Amino acid sequence: MRSRRSGSWLRPAFAAVALGATGNVVVGWLAARRADLNVGHLLVLPLFWLAVLFALAPWITHAARLYIWADFLGRPLPFTDVFRIMLGSEVGSALTPPAAGGGYLKVALLIERGYPAGVAASLMVLGSVEDYAFFLAALPLVLLALPGPEIQMLHPVANWLAGHLALPGAIVGSAVVIVLLFRRSITRRLGRLWHDFAGVFRVIAQRGKLRFAATFGLVALQWTCRYAATALLLRSLGIPLNPLLVFLLQWVVFAAALVVPTPGGMVGAEAAFYVVYRAFVPAAVLPAAVAAWRLLTFYGPLGLAALGFTALQWRWRLPRPLPLQREPGAA
Repeated sequence: MRSRRSGSWLRPAFAAVALGATGNVVVGWLAARRADLNVGHLLVLPLFWLAVLFALAPWITHAARLYIWADFLGRPLPFTDVFRIMLGSEVGSALTPPAAGGGYLKVALLIERGYPAGVAASLMVLGSVEDYAFFLAALPLVLLALPGPEIQMLHPVANWLAGHLALPGAIVGSAVVIVLLFRRSITRRLGRLWHDFAGVFRVIAQRGKLRFAATFGLVALQWTCRYAATALLLRSLGIPLNPLLVFLLQWVVFAAALVVPTPGGMVGAEAAFYVVYRAFVPAAVLPAAVAAWRLLTFYGPLGLAALGFTALQWRWRLPRPLPLQREPGAA
């Protein structure tokens, strides 16, 4: 019997993607005309198609990370199934605010595949840990490598980011303190769920360090490709910015979008991009650049992910729960 549960949320996803993409294309087209940009010329530039390739490359690294950890935990999945779950996660990111992303859909699809809820949740959190660990290591290096004049131009951006993230940061910090204070009560209430969740991280700490190093390299490649896509797009629009500067600016946009409560960060992400880049992109071109960036890095990949997930989901049949094939961390 073919599973329909995980496909029931595709209808609003398609509607959101269609509406947002349509509005994005219309705004981008009008902005390009006002800026006297030749859209047809853009479509024949090798740099533009290289940007498209870089924007889609994170699919492979995302799926590879999940495949590696599933194998490590003794519950390996076929790569096509992993790819299906990854695409579902990408589509799910359109239905939730950026802070949530598509992680909850990933958990649901893993549970549907026979994973215990605690193990599935640990894989969601592990992905975020890898991402934030990468930024913690990469951002200081990028700041050290940037020329002095570009650092000075970033001061207004830093002030804007600090002003907008102060309250959300305080809320997150308070939540962390509350969890730490009541952790024993929380763990008792969660019971088996917490046991499975924490057990994954204990096994990784004991026997998964090399796997973490491998997936950390994939994380670095994933975010580098994602942000390089924006640098290549801007260059194809005639705006040759330092790729390291673009990396830093894209992280600022990413951080600002985390506090946007709309699905997929709609409107808020575009506003953040506009504010962050207005000191570096000519005013006449900036609206077109915002629309092109959003189409390249969000609406375009999201539409392709929805189509790909639908095709794979149509062929997939709900299996019996996967048995634990071996102990976690065993070769």
